Amino acid sequence: MYQISTLPLVGFAAIVGGYFWGRGRTGDVVLSESESQKAFEDLCASIPKDSPITAKQLAELAGESISPDMHWPPRFFATKAHKAAWNFLLSWAQAKAELAAAESKQLCDVILQGNNPLQVNFKKAQFNPTIPGGSAPTKVGGLSGGPSNIATAPTPGRWAKQVPNLGLLGNTGQAYGLPSGSARLAASKAVNNHPLNRAWAKYIPTGGNNFNEQHYAPAILSFDNVQPIYYPPAEEIGL
Repeated sequence: MYQISTLPLVGFAAIVGGYFWGRGRTGDVVLSESESQKAFEDLCASIPKDSPITAKQLAELAGESISPDMHWPPRFFATKAHKAAWNFLLSWAQAKAELAAAESKQLCDVILQGNNPLQVNFKKAQFNPTIPGGSAPTKVGGLSGGPSNIATAPTPGRWAKQVPNLGLLGNTGQAYGLPSGSARLAASKAVNNHPLNRAWAKYIPTGGNNFNEQHYAPAILSFDNVQPIYYPPAEEIGL
C-alpha cells in the first residue's frame, strides 16, 4: 500500500498561514471629520502622562484610536491604503513631536489645536474630492488626486512645480514660508511621506547621504527639477 506524504500539505498550510499572519487585520481607513476629532480626543486620553513616547509610539496610538480593529503598524501584506495611512501617521507624529518640543508644549496641546487635528482622508468609496479647478481626480490604490492643475511654485494644498536646485528642504520652505530650522525639517518630512507623493512621485534611496539617511530613510523625493510634488495644506501638518 502506498503511503501519501503529508509534508506537501503541511508546507502549503504553513504558507497560507504565514500569508494571513503577514496580512493581519487590515483594510481601508474610513474617517469623517467628526470622527477624527473624537479619535484624537481618545488619543490624548491614552498618552502616558509621566513618561515620554517616541513618534512611532504616538503613531501607533493614533492608529489604534482611528481604527482599533486594525494592526498598527500594518503587517507586510496589509493593503496599500493601510500602509499609506501608516506612512502618513508616522510623518504626522514626527511633526507633532518636533512642534511640541520647539514650542515647549505638551503633545496634546499641539495635537488638539485647530478645528480638525487629524486630516486623514483615506475613504475609498465614500470620499471623492475634486482637484482645484474642477477636474475629477484619478485614483491609485485608494488614493485620490494624482498630479493635476499643477501650480507654478510650491503651494500648500496643491501639486506644484519645483523651484530648481533647492531640493526638498528649500522647496518646502518656499511652500510654507519657513526659514531653516526644526519647523521646516518637520514639514519636509510630512511632504516626503505624504501618501499622494508615495502613490505618484519618484523617490531615490537615501543611502550615501548621512542627513537624508537620518531624516528621510529609506527614500527621499527626487527633486530633479521635473516632477511635480504635492504639498499638503499647512493645517494638515500643524503649521
